[in-house]
Amino acid sequence: MKRIAHVFILIFCVVPLMATYAQEGGGRDTPSWVEYEKGVLALSQREYGQALFSFKKALARARVMPEAELGIGDVYF
Repeated sequence: MKRIAHVFILIFCVVPLMATYAQEGGGRDTPSWVEYEKGVLALSQREYGQALFSFKKALARARVMPEAELGIGDVYF
């Protein structure tokens, strides 16, 4: 009987909490392409500091992302 109660608690209490945590991002970082798009948007709005920050963040996450490197060049140009 105790085992059934533990399974019930696990299924109906813990699993939904884990699903909610995953939907909110779970503390994980945004993907590199999202950071790149943030940089493109900031660059189009002439927010050069934010654009540079986003492009560098995208490059740090992807490690190889020519688009982000080009974006950094556009900021300095």
